[in-house]
Amino acid sequence: MDRISVSYPGFAYAAGAGWQVENNLDRMEPLEHHVSYRMLQDRSGGGARFLMDMGRYYHLERSTIENTTYTSYLLSRGLSELQQLERETAVMVELIKLLGGSGTPFQMDYRYTEMDEWLQRRRGELDRLDLAGADADILQAELANTLSLIGQGAGLHRYIYRQDIPDTATEVVWLERLQEQLKTASSEFKRLWLARNREGGLAASSAAFDKLLGQYAERLRELKSTASLIHNNDTTDLGGNDDETGI
Repeated sequence: MDRISVSYPGFAYAAGAGWQVENNLDRMEPLEHHVSYRMLQDRSGGGARFLMDMGRYYHLERSTIENTTYTSYLLSRGLSELQQLERETAVMVELIKLLGGSGTPFQMDYRYTEMDEWLQRRRGELDRLDLAGADADILQAELANTLSLIGQGAGLHRYIYRQDIPDTATEVVWLERLQEQLKTASSEFKRLWLARNREGGLAASSAAFDKLLGQYAERLRELKSTASLIHNNDTTDLGGNDDETGI
């Protein structure tokens, strides 16, 4: 989620305010025009508003975590149980306080349904952009993958908090879905990195994805192993009952 294009509105705003602060401080229409038609080379004219809406996704997380979004925090720290997440986050708050942070206890009001709807709207808007620059294909793919990673964070939150995951079978299905989504997003992240950058730094930047994929695989093995043992025990019990009755 670190592609330069997501910073275009900020660059344009800072340039305008730095040149003529009184004329550009509160004028969004010229900014949107410049970002859409000149920086993005988007013939639809909706690119700037799309980028600014992308930057507001954290509003649906309603999290008190400082200096990052909750989605980035989840993706970087990996898979865990809810109690572990809350315990480690409380420790992080205290560490940030020592560095000058507010020390506000971790609070969150995550709107998963609203986030899902937000992602669907953004995907539709992205499809309607008409990018014409030399890097149009790469830019389109970068923005699509950014949405995929936000969706991954939302899905990981839902899993950790067990929202609509009532049993092991549902848990396995949801984990397999997260695993496949992240495999695709991670592979695309690496491809797009190399399209714009040297290889140096790629391993460090993608390490969190690789770690999370390993955790998904391990958890799925545990769940399927447990399900297999239960099934075998049930089968053994049935066999024992048959022997006792002489059938």
